[in-house]
Amino acid sequence: MFSVITLGSALFFYMSWEKDNRIIAEFARTLLGNGIIDVNSIDKLNGLVYKTQGFAQNKNYYLFQKLGPTPVQILAHGGDCSDKSRLVSAILSEYDVRSTLVMLHPCETCASGHTVVEAEATDGLIVVDPVYGFGLPKKSGGFYDLHALR
Repeated sequence: MFSVITLGSALFFYMSWEKDNRIIAEFARTLLGNGIIDVNSIDKLNGLVYKTQGFAQNKNYYLFQKLGPTPVQILAHGGDCSDKSRLVSAILSEYDVRSTLVMLHPCETCASGHTVVEAEATDGLIVVDPVYGFGLPKKSGGFYDLHALR
């Protein structure tokens, strides 16, 4: 009996995960198509996530409150900097673009104050901020990466 419950639970979670991935993939394709993801595409994606819903922390969560909202819940209801950064990163993963969330601290001993995304596009690294809706462009062209910003 336990194995039936375990198998049923695993199947449920897998189907839920697949459904969420399909929704994110469809959203991503409408934004970016099937092309190569360069820094300008990521900047465009960031601007569109910026416009998605509100900026308050998303109170939804998947299974446990500690896990926070899923990308689909963020897409539907918006979120704060860490929520929207997770959404940008989830969309980029649909394109096999490596990205990471970067937590910014106002000082060495201070708690995190803001979260942004650093992504590895075909033509370089870019840092984007989905709450303020911008990438960090260089005057000489292209965008700054995290090392340059430090």
